[in-house]
Amino acid sequence: MVENRIYLVGFMGAGKTTLGRQLAKEFKWKFHDTDEIILRDHGPIASIFSSKGEDHFRQIERTVVRSILEPPFVMATGGGTACFHDNIHFMKEMGLVIWLKISEELLLYRLKKDPNILQRPKVKTMDKENLLKLYKQRLEYYQEAHIIHDAMEQTDTLISKIKNFKR
Repeated sequence: MVENRIYLVGFMGAGKTTLGRQLAKEFKWKFHDTDEIILRDHGPIASIFSSKGEDHFRQIERTVVRSILEPPFVMATGGGTACFHDNIHFMKEMGLVIWLKISEELLLYRLKKDPNILQRPKVKTMDKENLLKLYKQRLEYYQEAHIIHDAMEQTDTLISKIKNFKR
């Protein structure tokens, strides 16, 4: 049985949006990206953080996650979405949560390769040590996912895991 709501969680740079688009195309479902929705409806995330603070941003994020309920869909969530306002439990109740797991080494490599990631408000001023500390803090939430998928594994492997998943 394939769940008809899939939520992708994981740290920034894991490839949630890219994989989410692939899954949505494969299943012929709608695709939603919480960061893209927030940008469209509320403006740049960095501006929200600077003008209204992280708490306000997390509240918007919570609202977005809870507002899209009509299946079938794949949703790529922001890196911290699973960690606030009981979002991880909401998503687990509503659908299938997949943690797109990324190693510390791959994370640091992708951050170097994609300077746009470093412009994200939560990590903009962090050094490597604090970035890895934030990554480790979020693991407890990500680990609650129904399926763990290594970011280096093939998409076909994940599709098989989804199709074979039983609650």
